[in-house]
Amino acid sequence: MHVYDWSKDRRITMNYGGLIAEGDTASGRRKRLVDDCYGQIVHLVADLGLVVGQEEVPLLFAASMKRNAALLSGPRGPAILITDGFMAAAEEYLARALGDAAFLSEYLPESMFDGLTEERRDFGTEILCHMIDFAIHHEIAHDIREHVALLHGADSTSLIDEMLMFDAIADGDELPRLIEFDADLHALNLQMGEFRRHGEIASWPEAEMEDAFFKQLLAMIFVGQILDHRHTSVEEHGRFSHPAPIHRSILYAEVMVESFSEAHPWGRAKFDNLHDQAWYEASVAAAANGYPEGRWRGSEMGDARFDLLLSLREAAFEFSRRQDERLAT
Repeated sequence: MHVYDWSKDRRITMNYGGLIAEGDTASGRRKRLVDDCYGQIVHLVADLGLVVGQEEVPLLFAASMKRNAALLSGPRGPAILITDGFMAAAEEYLARALGDAAFLSEYLPESMFDGLTEERRDFGTEILCHMIDFAIHHEIAHDIREHVALLHGADSTSLIDEMLMFDAIADGDELPRLIEFDADLHALNLQMGEFRRHGEIASWPEAEMEDAFFKQLLAMIFVGQILDHRHTSVEEHGRFSHPAPIHRSILYAEVMVESFSEAHPWGRAKFDNLHDQAWYEASVAAAANGYPEGRWRGSEMGDARFDLLLSLREAAFEFSRRQDERLAT
């Protein structure tokens, strides 16, 4: 079977700056990390029977320095794309957070004058891998939930692009926003399924459970924060094709607490506490990265517009339920 040459795809060359090859540059190192993460995910979803045929979906690492990820349709099937810009932004965000002694001050030794402690460097690497993990699962969810077809029909040149859609004025069209919530929530479903490779969650040792929950949630919040670097008002997102990153992170965090609470005998109180800890550390990271008060940090969070999330939450759950039914038929 002839393999499609994605490097010659006009969308890749014109919108994403071409593909990055292997090499010893910083971009080449980031590509290897993304490739390694994707390889592990492909093996897991196949071994656990969560996704069929994922090994046939290539992972493209593009040179664009925009903070971006995408699912692209092609003449012989889809591809997942991650940009070097997303990875570079994630690394820079983590570096600023880890360099601030207030970040994780109760959990890790403080940063040193001549660099980070080994514990902080290791923690940063783990969180970066979790951020990649979420981004990839989000794009896999777009694929298996058939979101491209919902938006574009059977067009083999269509795509779902995290930033091009984000930049596009959509006159309040709800479908693209509901699709993004659905991809976030189904990414979590896949991640929960993969956790069971270590046995049922209920049997995990306490320290391992705390570590897994805290790092996964913190990483997803960080993805939301780096996508919110423009600090566009939450109200203005009503005109964009993507929901406000703060609302995506809040909803994901809520459902993550519910999912773990249902699967583990601790019950909700323990996971609520871990949830609050993750959000606190994320607020410290936001401050270290110069984010203004009112949305991701601060005592007054009016800029997060929790009130606007109320109707979106119900619409997102209803959309996911209807999509479950559609895919089951």
